[in-house]
Amino acid sequence: MEHIQEIRSLRKRLEESIRTNEKLRRQLERQEPDSDRDKQKENEKLRESLSRKTANLEHLQQELACVRGENVRLQREVGETERHSQQLLQELRDSRSELSRVQEEAKWRQQLLSQNDKLLQSLRVELRVYEKLDEEHRTPRASGAEALRDGWQGQGALADLHGLLTEVQALRAQLETSIETNRALQSKLEEQLAKGGREAQEAALASALQTLPTAERPLGLDRQDDDTCPVTVENSYDLFDSTAAVPPTSASEAPSLSVNDVDSLSCVSISSATSIPCMSGLVPGRHLWASKSGCHVLGMIEDYDALCKQIGQGQKLLAEMDIQIQEAPSPTGRELETKGLRSAPLGRFVTAVNTAKLTLEEAARLLTLLWRVSLPTNGQCTLHCEQTGETEAEITKLHKKLFEQEKKLQNTMKLLQLSKHQEKVIFDQLVVTHKILRKARGNLELRPGGAHPGTSSPSRPGS
Repeated sequence: MEHIQEIRSLRKRLEESIRTNEKLRRQLERQEPDSDRDKQKENEKLRESLSRKTANLEHLQQELACVRGENVRLQREVGETERHSQQLLQELRDSRSELSRVQEEAKWRQQLLSQNDKLLQSLRVELRVYEKLDEEHRTPRASGAEALRDGWQGQGALADLHGLLTEVQALRAQLETSIETNRALQSKLEEQLAKGGREAQEAALASALQTLPTAERPLGLDRQDDDTCPVTVENSYDLFDSTAAVPPTSASEAPSLSVNDVDSLSCVSISSATSIPCMSGLVPGRHLWASKSGCHVLGMIEDYDALCKQIGQGQKLLAEMDIQIQEAPSPTGRELETKGLRSAPLGRFVTAVNTAKLTLEEAARLLTLLWRVSLPTNGQCTLHCEQTGETEAEITKLHKKLFEQEKKLQNTMKLLQLSKHQEKVIFDQLVVTHKILRKARGNLELRPGGAHPGTSSPSRPGS
C-alpha cells in the first residue's frame, strides 16, 4: 500500500511537472513571436536609417564632384583671363613702342624739313646777292673823276659783297653736309635699333662721328679761354636721332672781316661765352634711363636756360637779317654811278651772319649736354590703368568666388566626415544590437533545458 501511494504521489508530481512544462512552453511560444517582431521592427528602422544615410552620402558625393568640377572650371577661367590680360599688356607695349617709333620718325622728318627751309633761305639770300652783282655788272660805269672818286668805295663794297657771298656759300655747304650727316646717322640708328645691341650701337655711331671731317663736328666757341667748358661730342647721338640742324664750322673757314666787324664779333663771342657757366657737364647716372625711344630729356637747368637764351638770340638775329634783306633797296643805275654800293648795310649783314653762326655753335654745344631718357612710371596711360583696374577687379572677383567655392567644398567635406562618423556609430550600434539579440536568443534556447532538470530533482530524495 505504501508503494502504491508513493507511485500515485510520484505520478501526480509528474503530471504537475508536465503541466508546468506545458505552461512554460506556451509562455515561451508567446514570447518568441513578440521578441522576433520587436527585433524585426528595430532592424527595419535601422535599415531605413542606414538607407537614408547612404542616400545622403551619395548626394553629398555628387555635390562634391559638382563643386570640384566648378572649381576646375573657375581655375581654367582664371588662367584664361590672366593669359588674356598678359596678351593685352603685350599688345599695349607693342602699340606704345610703335607709336614712339612713329613719333621719332615724324620728329626726324620735321627736323629735316626745318633744315631744308634753312637751306632754301640761304639759297634765296645767295640768289639776291647774285642779282645785285648782275645788276652791278650791267650798270654802265661813270667816267672821269666821278669813277675815280667812287672806285674806292665800290671796291670796298664789292669786297664786302664777295665776303658775304663766300660766307653764304660756306653756310650752305655746311647745311648740306649736316643734312647728309643726319641721313647717314638716321640710317645707322635704324639699323642698330633693329639689331638691338646698345654697345654695338654706341661703337658704330662713335666710329661714324670719328670718320666725319673736322668741319662737320660740333666744336666750341672759337678762341675760348682756358676757363671755358670744352664741348663734349661723345653723347651727341644720345639725345636725338640726328645731329644739330646747323653744325658749326672751324675757325679756318671764317671769312676775312674788317676791324669793326672783328670787334663786334669778339664782343658777341665773349658775351655768349660768359653767359654759360662752366658747371655744365654730364649728368651723373645718365645711362640708367638713357633710351633712344624715350619721351623725356635729362639735363641740368643751367644748360637748358642757356640753350633757350641762345635760341632766342638766334631768332632775334634771323628776324633782323630778314628785315635787312627786305628793306634793302634795289640799286638803280643812277645810284650806282653817283654813290656806288653802300658798304655799311653789307657789313652789318656779315656781322649778323657771323653772330648767328656763333650762336648756332653754342646752341649745338649745349644740345650735346642733354640726354634723351625714358623715366620709369607706374601708370603709363589712362587706358592702360583702366584696363588693368578692370582686370584686377575681375581677378579679385574670381578669387573671391573661388574662395567661396573652396569654403563650400570644405563644409561639404566636413558634412561628409560627419556622415561617415554617424554611419560608423550606427554600424557600431547595429553590432551591439546584434550581439544582444544573439545573447537573448541563447538565453531563450537555454530556458526549456533548465526547467526540465528542476522538475525531476525532487524524485531523488524519495528514491
